[in-house]
Formats: sequence, C-alpha cells, structure tokens
Amino acid sequence: MAKYRRRNAEAAILRALKSLGGSASRDALRDSIAEDTESGFTYEDVFNRVASRNGKKYNPFDFDFNFGINNLYATGYVEKPERMKDIILTEQGRLRQSINFPTDKEKAIIDRYWKKRIAINREKETPRQRT
Repeated sequence: MAKYRRRNAEAAILRALKSLGGSASRDALRDSIAEDTESGFTYEDVFNRVASRNGKKYNPFDFDFNFGINNLYATGYVEKPERMKDIILTEQGRLRQSINFPTDKEKAIIDRYWKKRIAINREKETPRQRT
C-alpha cells in the first residue's frame, strides 16, 4: 500500500456534492469521492487508517477533507458547515466548475479566512489582562 500524499480535496468535494444533488452528509461525500475514479482519490486514500507516532490510528484524508470543506465555505461555495448536518452547496457553488480550484483570487480569500481564524483562536487561548 502506498503512503497517503496530502493534497487539496475541494474539487473532489464540489464534484461529489453536485453528483449527490447539492446536499449530502460527510459520510456520503466520502463514499462518493472514493467511488469516483476522477476524484483524484482512491478508496484506500479515503478510508485507510494509519498509526501515528504514538500508535493511535487516524485517517489522514480527514485532514484534507475537513480543510477542504472550510475552504469551500470561505469562498462561498458551501453553506456554513455545522456538526452533524449535511454540507450544502450555495448557488455560487452550484455554478462553480470543480476544475482549477482554487484560482489565485480564491487562494487569497482562503488565506485571509485562515489568518482570521488563527487570530480568533489565539485570542481565545490568551487570557486578557485587565487594567
């Protein structure tokens, strides 16, 4: 078995959402991506678990998948992802072709989104000093 290679999953997620009617659970999306020979991911990529250095099992695809969903949200192609809810394409997402994602403009939007998220998380973990 070949080692999993990290890569963007946004195009595969867009493609899967469109084939599933614009709304699907995360499990249904993973299944669709694994079954789609043109997704760029094999069944093993999507579902195989590996052992971390400390021996715990995890699925490396899940990192790419979850970041991909957030990147699609940042660019306005899916509605805000919520726990235990389907991922839903926006009208903009329905019109977007999955090839060539992300464009330079979309990369800039994604970078701003993650910088903002990092800043918010840092603010949460740093206790505020009161004067």
